[in-house]
Amino acid sequence: MLAVAVSIAILSTGTIDFYVDGPGFVRFVREGRTVYSRDVQLTYADSQIRHSGGLALNPGVHLGSAPDDLRVDLDGRLFGTLGGSEVELGRIVLALFPDDVRPVVSGGFVVSPIRPKIKAPGTGGAGVIRMGKRPLRGSATRLPATKATQIPGNARWAGATKIELLAEAVIDGDRIVLGQIATISASETLTQKLEQVSIGLTPTCGVSTRLSRDPVLTRLRSAFKDADTYELIGARSVTVKRKSQLISQDRFVEAAIKAAARQISEDATYVSTKAAPSMAAPFGQVELI
Repeated sequence: MLAVAVSIAILSTGTIDFYVDGPGFVRFVREGRTVYSRDVQLTYADSQIRHSGGLALNPGVHLGSAPDDLRVDLDGRLFGTLGGSEVELGRIVLALFPDDVRPVVSGGFVVSPIRPKIKAPGTGGAGVIRMGKRPLRGSATRLPATKATQIPGNARWAGATKIELLAEAVIDGDRIVLGQIATISASETLTQKLEQVSIGLTPTCGVSTRLSRDPVLTRLRSAFKDADTYELIGARSVTVKRKSQLISQDRFVEAAIKAAARQISEDATYVSTKAAPSMAAPFGQVELI
């Protein structure tokens, strides 16, 4: 049986870097107390998967020998290579604190007397796990204000600030900002600020999510003291999808046949006997290998 898979992963031998893209935290144990971090480097030491600083992962992952490679997927599944085969070692869960709770920094981690809710990555608004180190702030490209009604920044804006939610939005990127899901009528300066307000994470390819007005209002109130004076109009909710493309079964079959011909025999005949639906993939160039 020949399997052809399309995946996005970064593998690291010995250690692995990842971060939480969202409000959730990864849990560790320090002197019997739970501490939290969003930027993580994991390694293997003393028969456990640990933070590179020595703190054990919570819940713990105990192993009899060191894995050759470690990786984590978007769902928090931790994989490692043992005896030449990749196996699932455990799962990473995220701690989510209420909006009004601000954990404090202590010894490179954060602590809080408030017990958080435990969520799986990608659920309950906790955020997702992304491989590598967190991008530096300011590296994102600012979205052009094509949907906004603007008044020059040095002119007085006489009308009320209006934010009109769209019924649907297709997002190309990992994060939803207000300028992608609404038409904004305000001064130029305020419009530019409103457009960049982060609303949440973009759903995975092939999946849509519905944003009501409540999370929009919550984000606005966190960013602007006078947010309650803004007029929020338009759709009652926004259906958000990630910009994607469909990869047909024919492309998978073609790639599998070419791989089989290279690895087994060019003289044999290969056929696909099982129909499969098209797969949604991130927009851009896709290579099947």
